[in-house]
Amino acid sequence: MISFPIHLYHILLLNRNLIKEASFFHNGDFPMDRDYIENNMDPFFKTIKRKYNGPVFDSHTHLGKVEDVRTMVKYEEDFNVKKIFGIVRNKETRDEIEKEFPDIFVYSIFLSIREALQGDMQGSLNILDKAYEDGFKLGKL
Repeated sequence: MISFPIHLYHILLLNRNLIKEASFFHNGDFPMDRDYIENNMDPFFKTIKRKYNGPVFDSHTHLGKVEDVRTMVKYEEDFNVKKIFGIVRNKETRDEIEKEFPDIFVYSIFLSIREALQGDMQGSLNILDKAYEDGFKLGKL
Protein backbone atom coordinates (compact mmCIF):
# COMPACT_ATOMS: atom_id res chain seq x y z
CA MET A 1 0.00 0.00 0.00
CA ILE A 2 1.26 3.49 -0.87
CA SER A 3 1.07 6.00 1.90
CA PHE A 4 0.47 9.50 0.67
CA PRO A 5 -0.87 12.75 2.12
CA ILE A 6 -4.37 13.27 0.80
CA HIS A 7 -6.93 15.20 2.76
CA LEU A 8 -10.08 15.38 0.70
CA TYR A 9 -12.00 15.70 3.95
CA HIS A 10 -10.45 19.14 4.52
CA ILE A 11 -11.66 20.57 1.24
CA LEU A 12 -12.81 24.16 1.30
CA LEU A 13 -15.66 25.01 -1.02
CA LEU A 14 -15.66 28.58 -2.18
CA ASN A 15 -19.44 28.89 -2.09
CA ARG A 16 -20.68 28.55 1.50
CA ASN A 17 -24.17 27.59 0.32
CA LEU A 18 -22.79 24.38 -1.18
CA ILE A 19 -21.12 23.08 1.98
CA LYS A 20 -24.22 21.23 3.23
CA GLU A 21 -24.82 19.81 -0.23
CA ALA A 22 -21.26 18.73 -0.89
CA SER A 23 -19.88 15.28 -0.65
CA PHE A 24 -16.64 14.21 -2.18
CA PHE A 25 -17.08 10.73 -3.57
CA HIS A 26 -19.06 9.31 -6.48
CA ASN A 27 -21.22 6.21 -6.42
CA GLY A 28 -21.20 4.28 -9.69
CA ASP A 29 -18.89 6.21 -12.00
CA PHE A 30 -16.28 6.62 -9.28
CA PRO A 31 -13.06 8.10 -10.70
CA MET A 32 -10.76 6.17 -8.35
CA ASP A 33 -9.63 2.58 -8.72
CA ARG A 34 -12.20 0.20 -7.18
CA ASP A 35 -9.44 -1.98 -5.68
CA TYR A 36 -8.05 1.03 -3.86
CA ILE A 37 -11.48 1.86 -2.47
CA GLU A 38 -12.19 -1.72 -1.43
CA ASN A 39 -8.84 -2.20 0.31
CA ASN A 40 -8.10 1.22 1.78
CA MET A 41 -11.24 3.22 2.43
CA ASP A 42 -14.04 2.85 4.93
CA PRO A 43 -17.08 1.22 3.21
CA PHE A 44 -19.16 4.28 4.10
CA PHE A 45 -17.40 6.32 1.41
CA LYS A 46 -18.70 4.04 -1.35
CA THR A 47 -22.25 5.08 -0.48
CA ILE A 48 -21.79 8.83 -0.73
CA LYS A 49 -22.87 10.53 -3.93
CA ARG A 50 -20.92 13.55 -5.06
CA LYS A 51 -23.26 16.51 -5.52
CA TYR A 52 -20.68 19.22 -6.18
CA ASN A 53 -18.49 18.79 -9.25
CA GLY A 54 -17.04 22.27 -9.62
CA PRO A 55 -13.44 23.30 -8.98
CA VAL A 56 -12.08 22.45 -5.54
CA PHE A 57 -9.37 23.97 -3.33
CA ASP A 58 -7.71 21.41 -1.04
CA SER A 59 -6.99 23.50 2.02
CA HIS A 60 -4.66 21.22 4.00
CA THR A 61 -2.11 18.81 2.54
CA HIS A 62 1.28 17.84 3.96
CA LEU A 63 3.83 17.31 1.20
CA GLY A 64 6.86 15.05 1.32
CA LYS A 65 8.58 12.94 -1.32
CA VAL A 66 7.95 13.91 -4.93
CA GLU A 67 6.94 10.35 -5.86
CA ASP A 68 4.20 10.47 -3.17
CA VAL A 69 3.10 13.91 -4.38
CA ARG A 70 2.76 12.53 -7.92
CA THR A 71 0.34 9.89 -6.65
CA MET A 72 -1.58 12.43 -4.60
CA VAL A 73 -1.89 14.86 -7.52
CA LYS A 74 -3.26 12.07 -9.70
CA TYR A 75 -6.11 11.52 -7.24
CA GLU A 76 -6.60 15.23 -6.63
CA GLU A 77 -7.06 15.74 -10.39
CA ASP A 78 -9.74 13.02 -10.39
CA PHE A 79 -11.67 15.14 -7.87
CA ASN A 80 -11.27 18.36 -9.87
CA VAL A 81 -8.88 19.91 -7.35
CA LYS A 82 -7.40 23.01 -8.98
CA LYS A 83 -5.27 24.41 -6.15
CA ILE A 84 -3.71 22.80 -3.10
CA PHE A 85 -2.49 24.44 0.09
CA GLY A 86 0.74 22.43 0.42
CA ILE A 87 2.61 22.32 3.71
CA VAL A 88 6.32 21.49 3.48
CA ARG A 89 9.13 21.14 6.04
CA ASN A 90 11.81 23.06 4.16
CA LYS A 91 12.74 25.11 1.09
CA GLU A 92 14.40 22.16 -0.66
CA THR A 93 11.20 20.07 -0.62
CA ARG A 94 9.19 23.05 -1.89
CA ASP A 95 11.66 23.69 -4.71
CA GLU A 96 11.76 20.04 -5.78
CA ILE A 97 7.96 19.78 -5.90
CA GLU A 98 7.63 23.18 -7.59
CA LYS A 99 9.83 21.98 -10.50
CA GLU A 100 7.39 19.19 -11.33
CA PHE A 101 4.15 20.94 -10.36
CA PRO A 102 4.65 24.67 -10.98
CA ASP A 103 1.01 25.78 -10.93
CA ILE A 104 -0.99 23.70 -8.47
CA PHE A 105 0.40 24.46 -4.99
CA VAL A 106 0.20 27.43 -2.67
CA TYR A 107 3.08 26.70 -0.28
CA SER A 108 3.33 27.05 3.44
CA ILE A 109 6.15 25.96 5.71
CA PHE A 110 5.52 23.88 8.80
CA LEU A 111 6.84 25.88 11.74
CA SER A 112 7.60 24.12 14.98
CA ILE A 113 7.03 26.14 18.13
CA ARG A 114 9.12 23.72 20.18
CA GLU A 115 11.84 26.32 20.74
CA ALA A 116 9.33 28.89 22.03
CA LEU A 117 7.71 26.32 24.31
CA GLN A 118 11.13 25.54 25.74
CA GLY A 119 11.74 29.24 26.42
CA ASP A 120 13.93 29.97 23.37
CA MET A 121 11.97 32.79 21.76
CA GLN A 122 15.01 33.93 19.77
CA GLY A 123 15.33 30.43 18.27
CA SER A 124 11.70 30.58 17.10
CA LEU A 125 12.18 34.07 15.69
CA ASN A 126 15.28 32.88 13.82
CA ILE A 127 13.25 30.06 12.26
CA LEU A 128 10.56 32.54 11.18
CA ASP A 129 13.17 34.89 9.71
CA LYS A 130 14.79 32.02 7.78
CA ALA A 131 11.41 30.90 6.40
CA TYR A 132 10.70 34.43 5.21
CA GLU A 133 14.16 34.69 3.63
CA ASP A 134 13.47 31.40 1.83
CA GLY A 135 10.41 33.00 0.23
CA PHE A 136 7.64 31.61 2.39
CA LYS A 137 4.74 33.98 2.97
CA LEU A 138 2.62 31.49 4.95
CA GLY A 139 3.43 29.30 7.90
CA LYS A 140 1.53 26.49 9.58
CA LEU A 141 2.08 25.87 13.28
